Amino acid sequence: FVLTQLLDMPYDDAARTSACPVGTIRSRVSRARTALCAMLDEKAEPVPVG
Repeated sequence: FVLTQLLDMPYDDAARTSACPVGTIRSRVSRARTALCAMLDEKAEPVPVG
C-alpha cells in the first residue's frame, strides 16, 4: 500500500521490489484500502446537518 499509494510507485515496480507477483500487490493494496476505509468509518463522528 505504501509503495503504490503513498509513494506513487507503479504496481510492476512494487512487485519487483517486494519479489511478489503483480496480482499479489494488487490484492494486498485492495485489502489494505478496504481495512483503512473501515477504520476511518469507525472513527468518524456524525456531522450534524443544518
